[in-house]
Amino acid sequence: MVFATPGNPQALLNDARALLSAGRLDEAAQRLQMASMSAPTNPAISMNLGIVELKRRHFDKAAEAFGRAAKTEPGNAQAWMFLAEAKQGAADHSGALEALDRALSLRPTEGAIVARRAEVLALLGKDAEAADAYRILVKAAPKEPGFWHNLGNVLMRLEDFAGARDAFGRADALKPDDAAILYGLGRAHLFDQDYEAALPQLAAALERAPHKLQIISYKIICLRHLGRNEEADALEGLNDLVVGLEIEAPKGFSSVDAFNQALSEEILNHSRLTEVGRHRATRNGAKLDNMFDVEPSPLFQAFEVQVRNGFDRALAAMPNKQGHPLPLSPPDGYRFLNMWSNVMHRGGHQAPHNHPSGWFSACYYNLMPQAVETSGDDQEGWIEFGGVAYDLPGVEDAPVRRIKPEPGMLVVFPSYIFHRTIPFESDEIRISCACDARPGAWPNSVNG
Repeated sequence: MVFATPGNPQALLNDARALLSAGRLDEAAQRLQMASMSAPTNPAISMNLGIVELKRRHFDKAAEAFGRAAKTEPGNAQAWMFLAEAKQGAADHSGALEALDRALSLRPTEGAIVARRAEVLALLGKDAEAADAYRILVKAAPKEPGFWHNLGNVLMRLEDFAGARDAFGRADALKPDDAAILYGLGRAHLFDQDYEAALPQLAAALERAPHKLQIISYKIICLRHLGRNEEADALEGLNDLVVGLEIEAPKGFSSVDAFNQALSEEILNHSRLTEVGRHRATRNGAKLDNMFDVEPSPLFQAFEVQVRNGFDRALAAMPNKQGHPLPLSPPDGYRFLNMWSNVMHRGGHQAPHNHPSGWFSACYYNLMPQAVETSGDDQEGWIEFGGVAYDLPGVEDAPVRRIKPEPGMLVVFPSYIFHRTIPFESDEIRISCACDARPGAWPNSVNG
């Protein structure tokens, strides 16, 4: 290939197109940037540069290039559509919506624009408008399961559970055995309190997507509402899949107390410790994220080793239940997704929640206020497993298990189990560290 000289934008554009076709994105970007300097208002150069930056996932640069093309040729609907894609990639959903509105004004009947606009409306939380857009799409393309599926998701957020059931059902008829559709259909039945209808859909979804352990928590709720408590107990595993144990002090520390003191000081003085007040499940506290991932200190590295040792011991203590959907010994081992610390103040607690992205989770306790020890029947600062969370239909008299946290204790539990901490009233702080783990590869079959 004979490359063009810097002063010839058309030749540079031709070179870039050839490089793009060959998958040589970095070189194509260089040619197009040179061409753009010589011809900044050339829409073809801007469009090709935007496409290359999109492929390189440089969304801000792509948006800048597509923005120039759209400004030069405001009647170019494709430029506005590409601009919307780049804005969406950069998480600028409002900017994406503005670009899509411009594209739609130029091509009001183009389904691809309407579909992306509906998606962006949903991302912006404009669910009523998104539902209207998806209704237009399913009317125009009634055999497209993705549109019905997305309509169902939006209607779930609007709490139109009957409408969601219908939408997911139509998607399922068009694309049977799709795990995501079955999961949506099961959730719609659950929230509509039709537990008999929900169970088989959730079971089928879990069979096809065994990594989506959130489904197990929904199955447990259905079983309890149907009075099938023995099945629910075996699936939930409050008494045998929740294991607390003491970890050993890492090398260099005379005792677990000495280690806990050093760990607490490092957490409290860490530059990334951030007050959250009310964030996710945390109430009245601060959070330190990515303890093991972002330039971990020697102390955090030693802590990770001890947590893994405790994790392995806890898993070894659990029964291998025949037919249970939770694998205890994944063939490729497991990895920690994250370790974070929660520093809680007076009234601090974790609202009921579970960890949808996890397989097993763990919580380590390194500093507990005196109120945890002296609260008596109030059990302030204790951790509670079981029950329900979020806005799921409540289960009367659902069993729970409470554990008093002790400094040096690691509690390991399935990530799907709902849990919370009971608020405590004390001027002392409470520090715990939590983590999620996932298998290196998900097994194809259940235990046994």
